[in-house]
Amino acid sequence: MNAVGSSFATFGRMRHRGGYLDTCGKGEHPAEPTGPGRDPCERGPKGPSNKEGRTKVRTTRGGLMPTERGRSANDSATRARAALAVALLATGAMATGAGLATTAAAAPSLAPAQLRHAATELDLTGLTMNTWYTCVGPCASATYFSAEGIARSGVTTLGWSEAGTVTSVEKNGCLISTLYEALTAQSGPNSGDAIYFSTTKDLDCPTANANVYRETSPFTIAGGTGAFKSATGTGSFTLTVLNSPQIGFGTLTASVSY
Repeated sequence: MNAVGSSFATFGRMRHRGGYLDTCGKGEHPAEPTGPGRDPCERGPKGPSNKEGRTKVRTTRGGLMPTERGRSANDSATRARAALAVALLATGAMATGAGLATTAAAAPSLAPAQLRHAATELDLTGLTMNTWYTCVGPCASATYFSAEGIARSGVTTLGWSEAGTVTSVEKNGCLISTLYEALTAQSGPNSGDAIYFSTTKDLDCPTANANVYRETSPFTIAGGTGAFKSATGTGSFTLTVLNSPQIGFGTLTASVSY
């Protein structure tokens, strides 16, 4: 075989092995030829050992294997990118948590009053009142008195009670009193529940008939019991009050929210 043919034969047996250029296919570096026509891969008695004379080469995806230094650099870069990704994810999670906290903080909180059901309106217009009263001592000079009665309209029946104190007497003979009163449901789902109201401007004035007084009383509703414990509203009543017998009759009107 001529020198060119020998070179092609030798090249045909070349391949990569373990990151070194293996020209003999046996993990060996070729021995120096000792004579004309000698195959350089043929091992001579004085040929170099397997680990002598190897040539390190850098490799790529094209078929070469990476060097140890290249693999170390790539591993470091990969670890750095992974650490950066974890840091970015953590930062994003913290930002998201902060955003949620800000949104929660900005959300308006509902006060207990806003959580209650919408107020129910109770229209007590033109209730007919029938009352009777007593005084502590003679009524002509008494300071303290009390009254009870019934206020009704159609199927609505309310018990009425009152405790009063005369606070002053006008020159025209009118009595000004402070009253504390209650209307109590007599039937229905709210039976026994009471609406409380009061006034400091009850006015009880004489008429041309010495046995008859005319009483007018604006009042303010402030709470109660049961269903009416949070009741609010306003109202008034007008009574014709007799000295004897000690009774009164008239009408009551009120607007109640509860």
